[in-house]
Amino acid sequence: MFFVARQHKKLTVVLFMLGFIFNANLYAQPLTSYEEKFYEGNNYYHQQKYDEAIRAFSKAVELNPTFAEAYNNRGNCYKAKGNSNHAILDYNEALRWAPTSAQFYVNRGRVYLDQEELGKAFADFSKAITLDCNCADAYSSRAIVYSLQREYRKAWHDANHAVSLGAQIEESFVLKLKKLSSEE
Repeated sequence: MFFVARQHKKLTVVLFMLGFIFNANLYAQPLTSYEEKFYEGNNYYHQQKYDEAIRAFSKAVELNPTFAEAYNNRGNCYKAKGNSNHAILDYNEALRWAPTSAQFYVNRGRVYLDQEELGKAFADFSKAITLDCNCADAYSSRAIVYSLQREYRKAWHDANHAVSLGAQIEESFVLKLKKLSSEE
């Protein structure tokens, strides 16, 4: 009887495994061509091969014009190359298709910050915080805007909050903000 039960148990395990493999194969989806181009672009981006990455992301959005992440990542490439106008156009398109992405607002806001368009940068960072109150990048970036506007108390508050969320901010910057905020 023990032998039969053990055989039955082995058969059950084998059938279970075959069923799992069959179901995994049934539900496994190959990457689409636009996803392949997206991952190719990410690989080039991490290798700092921005022109190749831009070509791959461009192909991804050609194949799927609503692919917000591809627009965002192509914008990151343009920003890395110093082409702010193209970066903003891509972030705008990414936000068109994914208007609730806090990170896309942060990315566009950083370009505005680089261009010293503080009002637009502030608006994007604040929108990102509204969408995701745990977005450390938004708080740390808005702290920079506040400090440039000489609103040190607000800058210090945002910088501290960003650190509490895990942002890596230079301690000397936070200490300087603390000192300046106490003088306000």
